[in-house]
Amino acid sequence: MRKGIVGLVMASSALIVLGLAGCSPEGAPAATSTHTPRPASTPTPTPTPTPTVFLGTGVPLRYSCDELVDPTVIQSLDKNLHENLSYQPAATTSAERAVAIRGTACQWKDPSTGNSLIVTAAHPDPPTLADLSSATAGYAKPTTLFGTDVSGFIVNTQFEIFTRSGYWATATSPLFSDQTMARSVMSAIEQSLPRH
Repeated sequence: MRKGIVGLVMASSALIVLGLAGCSPEGAPAATSTHTPRPASTPTPTPTPTPTVFLGTGVPLRYSCDELVDPTVIQSLDKNLHENLSYQPAATTSAERAVAIRGTACQWKDPSTGNSLIVTAAHPDPPTLADLSSATAGYAKPTTLFGTDVSGFIVNTQFEIFTRSGYWATATSPLFSDQTMARSVMSAIEQSLPRH
């Protein structure tokens, strides 16, 4: 009797084990997941800072635009030219460099024609002055339009002078297709700058 009970228990255990084997995960269909996997995160690139170009330095030149070029000279050039009080020099221009080395940059505009005049003046330190002189000689041609007291240069409608006392000035305008106009403006700037 005891052997019969033991046999029955063993047989039942075997059936349970076989039944569980039929429920193995390998035989069952995979459960469907409702979780959407996240895409692999791409690190945000760190912006590379634009290197600051050193434009030189100079002695502060605190001139107002009217002190740099007499208003009567401006009016003789174009009676509708008015000072642009919100003028910001464009990048890579002589005006930007003049301001960077603590000089003055001014713009006058004629709203009816769109004509403009941009004038700059600066007192560069010796290394900056040497760099400016070399650069200007590389892209502009010399001119004696302004006499022998200055080193004059011209490129398109921009005129530049280097004075004997170490000042650098430029004037740019489409009105300078008439070079006598350029001469009057540059002469006014030269007379405004210190002689020493």
